[in-house]
Amino acid sequence: MVFKNSINFSKNAVVINLDQIQLEEIIEEKLLYFLSQNPIGTNILKSFYSPAEKALIEFSLEKHKGNQFKTAKILGINRNTLKKKIVTYKLDIKQLLMKQKTNTPRTRIFLSSISSLDLFSACRAKIDLTDFQNKIPSENVLKQLCQPIERKVIQRVLEYCKGNQIRASRHLGINRNTLKKKINFPDMRVCS
Repeated sequence: MVFKNSINFSKNAVVINLDQIQLEEIIEEKLLYFLSQNPIGTNILKSFYSPAEKALIEFSLEKHKGNQFKTAKILGINRNTLKKKIVTYKLDIKQLLMKQKTNTPRTRIFLSSISSLDLFSACRAKIDLTDFQNKIPSENVLKQLCQPIERKVIQRVLEYCKGNQIRASRHLGINRNTLKKKINFPDMRVCS
């Protein structure tokens, strides 16, 4: 297994220690399981990036008491973009603000198997814990926390497709030219 210290596997359970793992590592572990099932569908990138983005937007809206201007500024996006994402993810701001937040976030996730991992819940728990530890960046949060996830997903799918960019772009659900642009991330290692 990839994460010996932060994810413990046994016959009947999986324990994810949120204080010892990065957000992109949680996504990667679920992605590795998904790819091992020989997926034939598309939009892998959206399936694995969207839960983290939604969790981060929800968290930011709660933290700023629904103020979309402050939320957009912290996330590093335009307010109109934020509004579109709120509609896309069907976020109800009034309902978010009525939620009771616990004082201490959970530090572990217990699962029956990695296949039962709900990415949104895991991302939200990790973001809450990161905020509790005062490790959330103060600006461009969306870029700083979600871009490594996108990078990891693209990297793993390219490895799965043995470097074939056409196949990888189909699995990811993006255009091949878009994939080529995204491959130019700093520190992106592409297998050849």
